[in-house]
Amino acid sequence: DPEYSLLKLAASKAGLMPLLSNPSATLTLLAPNNTGFSYAGINEAVINALPAEQLGSILSYHIIAQKLPLASIPTTFPNTEMPTLLQLPGAPAIVKMNIFLQRGTPTFANNIPFNDVPEVVAVNGVVHQMLTIVMPPSQVMLQAVASDTTLSYLVAAITRADLGLPEGSKFSQLLANPVTNFTLFAPVNDAFRAIFPLLGLPSTDISMIQYIPVNSLIGILAYHLHVLDALPPANITFSRAFSDNLPRTPTPINTFLKLVNYPNPTPPLVIDGSRGVKGYVNPTYTHILKADFNTVNGVYHKIDGILLPFMP
Repeated sequence: DPEYSLLKLAASKAGLMPLLSNPSATLTLLAPNNTGFSYAGINEAVINALPAEQLGSILSYHIIAQKLPLASIPTTFPNTEMPTLLQLPGAPAIVKMNIFLQRGTPTFANNIPFNDVPEVVAVNGVVHQMLTIVMPPSQVMLQAVASDTTLSYLVAAITRADLGLPEGSKFSQLLANPVTNFTLFAPVNDAFRAIFPLLGLPSTDISMIQYIPVNSLIGILAYHLHVLDALPPANITFSRAFSDNLPRTPTPINTFLKLVNYPNPTPPLVIDGSRGVKGYVNPTYTHILKADFNTVNGVYHKIDGILLPFMP
């Protein structure tokens, strides 16, 4: 199909054509056409210039080793994770990087929509046409958050909260672990500045974080990490929810707070994709300012307020 000539060129250079040509394979290919490549700024010259290994990594993230017709992709919350052929960085070769699917109008892979065209059923699988390339993440969440200057107060809060957590369970370690899978609602710096006067702090400078009790920070930060479920002492059912998958009516969701020794039952967050996220004692919803920062071990959404499970 000439519409996929750039995909064929890239797959040929990456050494993936024998796999895609194997009639005994069982695959799902998320396939950007030539227009989809152009949306990502990739043309024939770029493909010829890119190393084969880099092309292989990008395209392997578009291949799932099972047949997934559109009707079999779940509509449930949170996004359904499927292992791709791309190896998870820092993990054994058998551990693959997941891509996250959500069937709807349109259907999404991560936060990239499928084009509204019929799927192509082949002898060895199924092809879904994508709007553009689904780039695999390259950083763990801690790296991404630490390099974002609008989240420097959050990073300082993580550093202080870690003082009260045992080795192996610190927030920085969880957010740096490539095999975890969180959804983080990340308050921007102004969200922290707005709450400092309520805590009786004399200024809104980042140094004020050192005066917030460590246990309070642990509880507040844990409340910003969405997990599908968390059972003491350490059992977590992970989840990653992109904005396309967020419920559009007020829906309670679990948080990591259930594992940091706060009273049971732990108050849930309430999420409404059209309004934002609301903590148990917050009078109004915090707004999602910018969504879908995808990382190796989770996704984070920037929010304009602090989510409170209790009065600080």
